[in-house]
Amino acid sequence: MKSNFKSWAWYAFDMGNSAHALLISTIGFSLYFKDYLYNSKPEGDSLWAIITSLIILTSAIVSPLLSAYVANKNRRSWGILIPTLVCVLATIALGTDISNEKIGAILLYFVSSLGYYVALPVYNSYLPDVTKSTAQKTSAKGWAMGYVGGILAASICFGFKLLDQPVTEAPDSYKLIFLVAGLFNLALSLPMLFISFKIDKRNRVEKKQWSMKSVARVLKENKSIPKLLVIYWLIGEIAVVVTYFFAIFLREYAHLETKQILMYSLAGQGIAIIATWCSGFLSDKFGERKFLSWLQ
Repeated sequence: MKSNFKSWAWYAFDMGNSAHALLISTIGFSLYFKDYLYNSKPEGDSLWAIITSLIILTSAIVSPLLSAYVANKNRRSWGILIPTLVCVLATIALGTDISNEKIGAILLYFVSSLGYYVALPVYNSYLPDVTKSTAQKTSAKGWAMGYVGGILAASICFGFKLLDQPVTEAPDSYKLIFLVAGLFNLALSLPMLFISFKIDKRNRVEKKQWSMKSVARVLKENKSIPKLLVIYWLIGEIAVVVTYFFAIFLREYAHLETKQILMYSLAGQGIAIIATWCSGFLSDKFGERKFLSWLQ
């Protein structure tokens, strides 16, 4: 299998799941939840914060355990396939009548978000398998292509005029955004899901015994690892929290419509495309430590 195809399959997966990040978590479902399900009532904000916290906490516990397990059992392909399909199917179901009820919508959203986050570490583990160039450059391109994917998915919604009416006036039309996100994610994830089985079959290694004791031993012997993981997790989750409340904040305090909020988000995505692409080039050329020192 050619390296270029594997690299583009890896990029495409990032493009697909970015549709979920933008159209579901950042804008689509957050506004559907606040404006339609809870009719802008204050309890909706509190419940949204609780749901966000539960998603972050659950994924922080499940993701590393599952990733370690599938890696040690030579089942990474299943570790990316199952969470991705769970995310896709739950996202598509959000576009059906099930999401008319609060409990059904919340459960589907929770499951889709958990599938999204659980699949990411396994997806990232394939980086050394898909590229012959430096990991920094390929990873940066993946981030950039992810933002491109978000823009493309949003463009489909604009093209079909799914954002022309407020969710309170046309909830059934608005829910088609969720179908776009789910189908877009599925279509662009398929190449990576396919090659994951090919890669695992070709690179099969001896199975290792996996246990919590072995993980605890590694963390005990390398005391800097827990600190690094905690710091990385905290920094990452700050960005996640901002993302989850981005649309709600602009609706509540800036009184913007959904289309306007999405336009601001797309402008940010456009800037991010350039920034991530350049960061990969510069870190590859000058080294990660020197590049980070410049940013500081």
